[in-house]
Amino acid sequence: MDGSAGSPRPAVPWDLLVTWTPDLLSVHEADGTVRFASPAAARLLGLSPEELEGLNPLRLVHPDDQSRAVEDLLRVYGEPESVHTLRARVRHRDGSWRPLETLVRNRLDDPALRGIVMSTREASGAEPAPAAPLLPEPRRRELLSRASHGMIVVDADGLIQFANPAAVQLSGHSAPEQVLGRRITDFVEEQDRELCTQQLQQVLGEQMVTQPAEFRVLHAGGAAVLVSATAMPTEWGDRAAALVTLQDVTELRSLEQERHRSAERFRLLIESSAEGVIGLDTQGRVTFLNPAAAEILGLDPATALGRSAHELYHHSHPDGTPYAVEDCPCVRAAREGLPAERSGEIFWRSDGTPVPVDFRATPLRTDEPEGAVLTFSDASERVRAERRLAALALFQSAVLDSLPAQTAVVDATGTIVTVNAAWTRFMAERDGSQHACGVGANFFDVCQRVRGREQAEAQEMAAGLRAVLDGETSEFDTDVTCRWREDEPLFFWLHVVALGSPDGGAIVGYTDITKRKRLEVSAAHRATHDALTGLPNRALLLDRLEHLLTDRRAAPVALLFVDLDHFKLVNDGYGHDAGDLVLHELARRLLAAVRPSDTVARLAGDEFVILCEHLPYVTEAYRLAERVLASLTEAFPVGDSQLTLGASIGIVVAEEQTVTPDELLRAADQAMFEAKARGRNQYAVFDAGIHQRSRKRLDEALALRRMVDDNRFTLHYQPLVELEDGTVLGAEALLRAHGDGVLLDTASTVALAEETGLIDRIGSWVLYQACTDGVSFRRTDGSVLPLSVNLAPPQIHRGLIGVVADASAATGYPLTALTFELTERTVMANPAVAVDVLSRLREMGVCIAIDDFGVGYSSFAYLRDLPLDSLKIDSGFVQALASPEDQRLVHAIVDLAHALQLDVVAEGIEQRQQRDQLLELGCHRGQGFLFSPAQPADAVRLLAA
Repeated sequence: MDGSAGSPRPAVPWDLLVTWTPDLLSVHEADGTVRFASPAAARLLGLSPEELEGLNPLRLVHPDDQSRAVEDLLRVYGEPESVHTLRARVRHRDGSWRPLETLVRNRLDDPALRGIVMSTREASGAEPAPAAPLLPEPRRRELLSRASHGMIVVDADGLIQFANPAAVQLSGHSAPEQVLGRRITDFVEEQDRELCTQQLQQVLGEQMVTQPAEFRVLHAGGAAVLVSATAMPTEWGDRAAALVTLQDVTELRSLEQERHRSAERFRLLIESSAEGVIGLDTQGRVTFLNPAAAEILGLDPATALGRSAHELYHHSHPDGTPYAVEDCPCVRAAREGLPAERSGEIFWRSDGTPVPVDFRATPLRTDEPEGAVLTFSDASERVRAERRLAALALFQSAVLDSLPAQTAVVDATGTIVTVNAAWTRFMAERDGSQHACGVGANFFDVCQRVRGREQAEAQEMAAGLRAVLDGETSEFDTDVTCRWREDEPLFFWLHVVALGSPDGGAIVGYTDITKRKRLEVSAAHRATHDALTGLPNRALLLDRLEHLLTDRRAAPVALLFVDLDHFKLVNDGYGHDAGDLVLHELARRLLAAVRPSDTVARLAGDEFVILCEHLPYVTEAYRLAERVLASLTEAFPVGDSQLTLGASIGIVVAEEQTVTPDELLRAADQAMFEAKARGRNQYAVFDAGIHQRSRKRLDEALALRRMVDDNRFTLHYQPLVELEDGTVLGAEALLRAHGDGVLLDTASTVALAEETGLIDRIGSWVLYQACTDGVSFRRTDGSVLPLSVNLAPPQIHRGLIGVVADASAATGYPLTALTFELTERTVMANPAVAVDVLSRLREMGVCIAIDDFGVGYSSFAYLRDLPLDSLKIDSGFVQALASPEDQRLVHAIVDLAHALQLDVVAEGIEQRQQRDQLLELGCHRGQGFLFSPAQPADAVRLLAA
């Protein structure tokens, strides 16, 4: 080896280390019984490992050393995982006493070992070990209590003086007091009491460790527990006593009995099997054969044992050519561990006649081959049947192969007995699928296995064939569909004709009509399905809905009207190809969310409808809406971007037959708009209130359109001031709408404009009007007053660049004096487009501010990525400045803005105390009623001057 770091380390031969180590390595049960011993036992004790197994080694310890050995073992039992050294003189096979030293480790709690591990070697000196003082009784109690197995101390009168928790639990009691002071035989079944007494008398009289004895302990719960007990001499309270270890072996003995019963059942099974079974050793000689094997081969079991199996039955190929011994699969399985399985090969009986067999040779091996088991059965009948079928198939093929149609002949049971060349070619072209419907397959079974859309056709075929086979009709025909994996379906005309033979049967023929059918199906599909998503269109949806409303029983029907929120931003920001991809993915997710019986249809654009038939409960429609919304939480991949889109869902449930499909669809549409009005990305259930609000919203939308056409808007401006001295630094343009002489709520007007698609027209008007007014807002030095204009989410598209440039060019208002304010919601509606559009506006000189900061997403990621100039603290935080928590939050926002080198502006300042607190927190700019409400343009001109 070159010692390089990459050189593989050789595997450690643990088995060799244990075999050849000079120390005696052993593993012991809880009662001290040897479970395993290494070969070093012969050198140290003159005993083989097999002689040690089952022996308690304390019986080999010198009488003068036993008390000290017991004391040392007490420490081992009470201190799991600790290592102790035991020194004692141990009797060799030749009768001499050998001083030995043993390292002991308690691994009883280790699931892999469950034992005590000892490593024993010759002690350095031959002097006998001095007697060790007994452990103080409190220390002995402590150590015994820690032991994980049962331990009790019994005095010379047979009374229990100590019992650890494990022993108490073994007896089924809950406290030591229930055991102490009672005779040990009180807890032993009557038939075992004498054995228990003899064991105690032996250890107390001879002061020697007893061999483990098994007896049944009476459990307080009623059932007896079988324990293995070992008694060791000790002292307790200056009196001779016995320390008894108890190990529950109930389950172990039960498993041994079950293994014995299993072995006996296995023997009876082999003896009773109709299949021949022969055991082979590594040389291929017979070690066992069951009665069936002897009968099939005509052998005498008494003379067959020990002979070469190959010589007994002269194993041959199917044509009778004999195998050489070295090539015989059965012999190779036994010698080399190579499994073999053959069908139709020849074994020869003792009378010289051949018998075709199906056999399997299974090697027996651990690390090396240990022989094999040969199982076989007489295949004579099967071979004869195969020959008959082959002859019949040859005759049939000559007749049927001339037919162009795919043709098969079935017998009276529906089993396919032959097929023609056209049938075989058709199946072979589909990757060997002829096995599913070839010779020997049952036509009815094939039809029964069909699932999905072709199941009804398969049942019709089976019924037609059954009618022909039963003589109810002489022929049957129908059109059928076949699907092969992901291929397009194929269409056939199925024609079944009675065979007319005494045994019955029929001829089944398939004529390919795929080309004609595809033309018909394509035309029908185009008329009823959406071209982009493949979903049913409006016409098919209304047809199904009408059928349900006129033909349904008691179960209700529900419609879910699904509309993507802000889908226009996708088309505007990424193009219609990207929008089509989103719609296609949405259709896939909707299909994954619905039940198999539901219908998903696309009406137009981003509007989809889900028709739910036969709802067991109305709440099923609500749960479906929740599944749809949950499916949209995963982002839609669009190019290199990931877009998160919500949806507004309207739900209507029809429990009466008087409603029409159009009325139901219109109600679902109204409920969908109600969901949008409530904040989007949720669902709303149609009721009378929604209908009224929908009519009102329609009236409001029409009124808003008239207001836009009549230009019934004005702008007011709220000054932005320096908090220290009130100097006017700029103003924010705020929309005011007038309807029928009443000033309308601005937030509701903007929300309705977004919903109706009028926000672009209103936003363009606001921008042009602000620039027009801004030119006249001149300060004393002749410069224009900086103005801020708010942007709504639908306005953030690439067309905004041209609108801003045109407004500046038309009015002469400099873009360097213009600031666009947008909320976090506006940014996150389409982050990729927002970053692009705002960056280009920034290059043109426009400033960008985040409005109402702290009440939206508040993501550091967009603060880092967007080209921002300032943050505006939401008025809600300013109004709550009396709260220490809000003060800390405002302070954190100010520090964040300064860290990002952004200006910070506070909104909604109404009190001087608020202004003073903001100054202390580091905010030096703001607006609010403390300085001025929003005012008409004429008043702002005076303020600017």
